Amino acid sequence: MFRPVFLLAFSAVPLAGERIVLSPVSVQSGCGNSIVHEPLVVYELSGGTIAGPVDLHLTVYSDGAVRIADMSDPAAPRGAIERVDPEAVSSLALYLERMGAMINCDADGAVMDVPLHTLTLLKPGTNPRGHTFSWWLPEDSNGTIELRLEQFISEVFPEF
Repeated sequence: MFRPVFLLAFSAVPLAGERIVLSPVSVQSGCGNSIVHEPLVVYELSGGTIAGPVDLHLTVYSDGAVRIADMSDPAAPRGAIERVDPEAVSSLALYLERMGAMINCDADGAVMDVPLHTLTLLKPGTNPRGHTFSWWLPEDSNGTIELRLEQFISEVFPEF
């Protein structure tokens, strides 16, 4: 009995000696940016502390949309969406970049009872360049970055 499914499955197996070469996909899509709504700042604070778990997530978009979610208490999660002037977003992203957010490296080691901070900073546009790094303690420029993010959160979301 002829089984076309068997032949189809067999055809997916590369021929003996055939070399499969994968090439990187270009990040330049050539697409226009007709909808200016890209995340520029993604900040997460998560981990365990003596006082309990911490799980906070902030996303700041190029058009001024800002979202925050606090899942530190799974029984009472909190979230909010606000809108700020896109210039305030640009100012925040520029400040973070000047403080090293596009070049800082992950912190070495781990710290007990301190949540991990992770920041991703992206350039605006359809084909952004970005950088992600994490830290435990507010040392060096990470302290300045952490303070600015906390200030931004308190300005936009006073209830957090």
